Amino acid sequence: MRVRFGRRPALSLFFLLCLAGAGIWAAMARGQQGLMVRVPGGEYALPLARSGGEPVAVTIDSFTIDRHEVTNRQYRTCYGRGRCRWPVSGDAVGIKDYFVNPAYDMYPVVNVDWHAAAEYCRAQGKRLPTEEEWLAAAVAAPAINRLYTYPWGDAFGGGRANTQESGRGSPAIVGSHSPAGDSPSRAADMAGNAAEWTATSASEQAGIVVKGGSYRDDRLAAQASAYRIVAVDAAEDWIGFRCAAD
Repeated sequence: MRVRFGRRPALSLFFLLCLAGAGIWAAMARGQQGLMVRVPGGEYALPLARSGGEPVAVTIDSFTIDRHEVTNRQYRTCYGRGRCRWPVSGDAVGIKDYFVNPAYDMYPVVNVDWHAAAEYCRAQGKRLPTEEEWLAAAVAAPAINRLYTYPWGDAFGGGRANTQESGRGSPAIVGSHSPAGDSPSRAADMAGNAAEWTATSASEQAGIVVKGGSYRDDRLAAQASAYRIVAVDAAEDWIGFRCAAD
């Protein structure tokens, strides 16, 4: 006897597979939550905001940085311990209860200003990375003495980052584009997903250097040389962060 499947069962199977895939990514992200990667010290030529994105020779000591952007779950835990403040909004990009809905536990926390991000890192015994450190972790390949345009290389390609080109229009589970989109230091999502606060202030402007581009930015805004200057008290649904340590 032949069993024939119509369109409805096929579509149901498709959606089940999608849900299963999302669950696998979430489980992987949970397993690596809190993992840090080490970036070797040395002299780097980095495209800094203070030079308008032109390379500047800087010397950096060895440091570690979070492999993933800080997630809703991690930040919520910090809040529950009385060490962090509540985000300015619990919703994001039209997603109601983005911050508290368990379905978004492994998505990057957003809607936190610079002060709140710095407080979270201090509560973990860490700190926000400087712009120089962020860049070294994002696109420096010391083994071959290269600085890439993107974390994975010089060509944008496809399926390596959650940017405007992906068509998603909202944050994704952290690490969704690993390992293809990882940096030489194995840091994930340093292009796209959520843009990230740094510890570097822009002396010529009132604000902080934000790096990496986000889900709403195009490939140009995700390049290593791109940056934005954002006020310290701004809390946006496209800005997140990760922490570093000496």
